[in-house]
Amino acid sequence: MGRQSLLARMMGLLVCAACMGVLASCGGSGMQIVYLQFRPTGEYASAQAVTVGVAPFQDTRPTPQIIGKRVRVDGTPETIMLGSPTTGKDLSLMVVRYLEARGMRVVDLRSWSGDPESLKDLPTELKVAVTGRIEALDVQSDSTLFRTTTRYRVRLSASIGLVEKNEVLTRSIEISPQKTTLQFDVRDVEEELNRSILEALGRLFDGVLPPS
Repeated sequence: MGRQSLLARMMGLLVCAACMGVLASCGGSGMQIVYLQFRPTGEYASAQAVTVGVAPFQDTRPTPQIIGKRVRVDGTPETIMLGSPTTGKDLSLMVVRYLEARGMRVVDLRSWSGDPESLKDLPTELKVAVTGRIEALDVQSDSTLFRTTTRYRVRLSASIGLVEKNEVLTRSIEISPQKTTLQFDVRDVEEELNRSILEALGRLFDGVLPPS
């Protein structure tokens, strides 16, 4: 009985410690900050004989820095925000880093609207040109005492110009994962958001770029 009582007491202490940790995470400023960043998922590919021009991506959402809400264990809401006000520029940089990781040579295009007629005016070394928009970046997280469920929604659209064919592909991709964890961790949220964006980019360029 003594040993069982000791084990029960230890389990009780562990449960109490977990509860205190979860409740401690309820405190905060009412705001959670994340950043859009390219994070390689593997080794960089070898160089390809393809040059891609990237024109700035636009963010047409009404409130670019606000991407969602977290509801804490006590029911108090927190705003999930992007730490940078230049989300279109941040995504454009992610596109550049993604393409470089695929082995592409990347050049900046000051402006390209996605118009097929303007493909002939682009630099002659370009094989592909791309521009696009952020249509949705959304994170909704709900916490209970022992579980946090976070839902993500990433929707990107792009115009991809195939210069030699004088053709423009128009694509729109949506990624909507859901993750369940023991506690809310803003760094985990940031990592999953960026992972979802990279997945969306991979689908946007599917069949356009040579295999890595």
